[in-house]
Amino acid sequence: MGILIQFAIGLIFGVGLVISGMVDPAKVLNFLDVTGSWDPSLAFVMAGAIAVTVIGYRVILVRPKPLFALGFQLPTRREIDARLVLGAGLFGVSARPARSLSFRPCWPAWPWRAGSPPAAPNPRAATRHDATR
Repeated sequence: MGILIQFAIGLIFGVGLVISGMVDPAKVLNFLDVTGSWDPSLAFVMAGAIAVTVIGYRVILVRPKPLFALGFQLPTRREIDARLVLGAGLFGVSARPARSLSFRPCWPAWPWRAGSPPAAPNPRAATRHDATR
């Protein structure tokens, strides 16, 4: 039962990434390009996620235990050591190839968004970020 719940949570998270546009490379590049064609929409997505997380932690951690586990598994260590820095660095390096694991290239996000499909279904087609260069 636990594996099904974990699968459902991961699926909801993945669909949320697609709906928000966070798997669209052009949208992410536009967000990071603060001196050019900056697109602040991902900042609103991140702010919403932070708000949900803060509220969720406050609500859930007052319970004596989780619904589907024997207890909460929260980190106890607070110091920053070499293992933490190395792990964060490896995650940063591997996050770019991990984008290929998203189903954006093989399943376009437009069915979940309002409006019509894009004129060019090719994910590498000209986007706002590409057109400004």
